[in-house]
Amino acid sequence: MKLQDDFASFIFLLLSIVCVTDGCHEERAALLNSKSFLADHSNHWSSWQGQNCCSRLGIRCSDLLHVIAVNLRNPNPDSFILNINSQLVSTSDSKTSTAVQDWLWGLRNLRELRLSGLDLSKASQSSKWAEPLSILSDLRLLHLSNCGVFGMVPVNQSQLYLHSLRMDFNSLASAIPKELANLTALSVLDLSSTNLHGSIPFLPQLQELYVGNNLDIAINLSSMFAVPWTHLERLDIKSTQVIGSIPASFTNTTSLVQFTARNCGIQGSVLSSKADLSELEILQLDFNYITGHLSQLFQNLNSLQLVSLMENSLDGPIPDSICKISSLQYLLLAFNSLTGRLPDCISQITNLIQLFVSGNNLNGTIPSLMSLFHNSTPELIGLGSSGLTLKVDQSPFLPIFHPQFLELSSCDIGGGIPDFLSNLTQLAFLSLANNSLSGTIPSWLFNLPKLNYLDLSFNKLKGVLPPIIQLHSYIWHGTLNLARNSLQGHIPLEFKDIENINLSGNNFTGHIPAQIQGLGNIRFFLLSDNKLFGKIPLSFCGPDNVLLLLDLSNNMLVGRIPISVGNCTYLLVLNLGGNKLSGNIPNVLKAAKYLTHLELSDNHFDGPFPSFIQKLEKLEVLMLANNRLEGKIPRFIGDLKNLHILVLRSNSFNDSIPAEINKLEKLQFLDFSNN
Repeated sequence: MKLQDDFASFIFLLLSIVCVTDGCHEERAALLNSKSFLADHSNHWSSWQGQNCCSRLGIRCSDLLHVIAVNLRNPNPDSFILNINSQLVSTSDSKTSTAVQDWLWGLRNLRELRLSGLDLSKASQSSKWAEPLSILSDLRLLHLSNCGVFGMVPVNQSQLYLHSLRMDFNSLASAIPKELANLTALSVLDLSSTNLHGSIPFLPQLQELYVGNNLDIAINLSSMFAVPWTHLERLDIKSTQVIGSIPASFTNTTSLVQFTARNCGIQGSVLSSKADLSELEILQLDFNYITGHLSQLFQNLNSLQLVSLMENSLDGPIPDSICKISSLQYLLLAFNSLTGRLPDCISQITNLIQLFVSGNNLNGTIPSLMSLFHNSTPELIGLGSSGLTLKVDQSPFLPIFHPQFLELSSCDIGGGIPDFLSNLTQLAFLSLANNSLSGTIPSWLFNLPKLNYLDLSFNKLKGVLPPIIQLHSYIWHGTLNLARNSLQGHIPLEFKDIENINLSGNNFTGHIPAQIQGLGNIRFFLLSDNKLFGKIPLSFCGPDNVLLLLDLSNNMLVGRIPISVGNCTYLLVLNLGGNKLSGNIPNVLKAAKYLTHLELSDNHFDGPFPSFIQKLEKLEVLMLANNRLEGKIPRFIGDLKNLHILVLRSNSFNDSIPAEINKLEKLQFLDFSNN
């Protein structure tokens, strides 16, 4: 028989899986039928043999041989188990015309249903897609994460025993149902990343609540915690709309283990010194507007493992009391306005994995990294632009010291690139920018086996680069930033596993290589402010390029813009200003429809105002100054609604300024002088 391709049909089919060892003929037939449309991503089929349905993987039965759990979740959500776009066709020879009510009766004891990762997008377009769930009155657990579900959260008054409901990573785009308050047994609720809106009902029995990444959910913490949530252990409200500050009543939630509220717009001071949150292990309040001091925060938070308060407006010193929290592993306080010295007792925190205090107003000198971490083995160290001065270690580190992330920019290190770095074989991220470093770049630096991000910009380094530079794949895009030094010689011929390259502000000379190996993978390429000459090579915009930013400004390049730039369809920024380029500005640039910045000033371009510019609807900055352009300024200039800066000075434009210029409501700077 043919079954309809909706969620209800799938649930009804699951009902037929209820089997006892001495008889489940029709259910076995339906189970065989299910193989025609279920992909075996969970490797269950090999066990789905014989008479005993309860012995099959994904099926769990009670002592009375009732099916109480069905787990057909997709371990690889990118490959859906259920193809709901096609009809479900029976391959069984037996009759499967059993009434739907009989199937539901067979699953009346179901307690757990895990279907996360199955594609239910087509099924959920029906307003009745969740009706079969109302039959499952004994249901305790319902997990439908990442199923492509649309519409409402499936809440049924009959599900009095439901204790875990996970609907995260769906596109519900509806209001949080008030009926959730009727599910008095509910202890775990995950509605994160679902495009929900509205407010959270009072659920006093909840232990875990996740509603993060829903920008339209409004949360007034003062109202929410005016009544006690005595069982709440985990609360995640990141990227929602929090109104006001964290109230004093919040600290009455003494069972809290995790509080994640990043990017919520929280104002006011951080938690009160009277906070009795001795169970709290994770505190994440990054990217908010929190003010005040940290001096009293850590007195009663003795179980903290992670505290992250980055990108707020905190000031005052980092208190010594932080060192008394022996469980602390992650201390992330970067990008605030903290002052004073880094506590010496930081070296006593034996479990410290990450220390990130970059971007503050601290002072004082760290005598060596070894002195700071002789009792711990951190993976991440961020001291850059913090106001601290770092002295270079002369003695070797312990063999166990192998950080993956070192952010030491603007630490007044001085001298050459420190030798101790050559032993850090796990290092993936290294920033030594703005440290007055001198000498040459040692060859071993490019040979570190896991280095993925290298920033040596704004130093006094000199010498030449090797012809081949290779970094390594990691969680970041491969980045090489050597800008604003005194490097010389030619541009390397090959860049391996590097997507972002900044060699601007050096003394590189010669032609840009006609064929740079690895160019097809580069997204950002900056060679400005060097002494390069010759033509722009055709290879810059190959057929499969992913270039987003190209800056060749302030060199001595000549000739025309190559027609290959028409292949740079993803380009956002093109800066060729300050060269000796000539000819017409090519019409092929119209293909760069995402272009926001076009800077061609201070060249020898001629001809009329480029007509293709009217196609660049996203353009924000247009600079064509000091060229040999002529004719009228076209009326379509008023159609560039996003234009902020328009500079056409020192050309040979004539006639009147078009009245349409007044339509540019976002315009901030305009220069038509010397025409």
